[in-house]
Amino acid sequence: MRISLRPVTCVHTFIKKRLGPMVVPLRILPSQADDMAAVCAIGATALRQVSEAIGNAELTIKRERIRDTVLTIVPEPRASNLCRLIFGLSVVGSRNAKTIADTIEGVSITLKADYANEDRFTNWGEVSGPLLAILQCESVYLAAKAIDVAYDFERILTDCRIITSIRPIYNDVRTRIVGNTIVQTLRLEYVNSAGSRASTSVALDMSDVKKLRNVCEWAVAKAAVARQDLEEGKQTEIIMTGEEAEA
Repeated sequence: MRISLRPVTCVHTFIKKRLGPMVVPLRILPSQADDMAAVCAIGATALRQVSEAIGNAELTIKRERIRDTVLTIVPEPRASNLCRLIFGLSVVGSRNAKTIADTIEGVSITLKADYANEDRFTNWGEVSGPLLAILQCESVYLAAKAIDVAYDFERILTDCRIITSIRPIYNDVRTRIVGNTIVQTLRLEYVNSAGSRASTSVALDMSDVKKLRNVCEWAVAKAAVARQDLEEGKQTEIIMTGEEAEA
């Protein structure tokens, strides 16, 4: 999952005085600007219809169900633009639903400052209100909260791979290769809580590789069982950590 809308830490004094300390510009990537331009092209009327449809639909935490609702009103590819934007913006403000208005205002500040000469954002003022209404829908907020809870860790894995390399073994005087060693390295790339990218590497032997394969297969199987039990509402015994020790 890649969400790159982040507050700009350097806020001009006049912006603070006029808009208050809680509203800050948001750094917008080019791809996110394209999504915002597509949302402007959708128009305020269709966005209001989307807001009403999501609000009237059954409450959900699943982004796919919200996307299905959007598709009943907005066709592709603009439905994808809208979904990427609402989920990206809602995650930014997901820790407090009331701050989502400040998030929209932060976007407006950035568009006025950095994209003032681009015609594709001329009706941002008209669509920002209906867009805010979509973001304030309980299902959108809960879907964003679900993402936030799922990824609430010090480090979030972004990529991984096992690198197989061959390392030559030389004789004592380094004049010829007398053999080779095959080395397996697990490389993990992640984003830390500060938003910085980093990586770490772990040496593996073949038994480690086989164990890792088994552990991954078990994790997939356990996740499937847990999902089935929750969806079917099966009753299971539950204890809290330390609960039985206190009894």
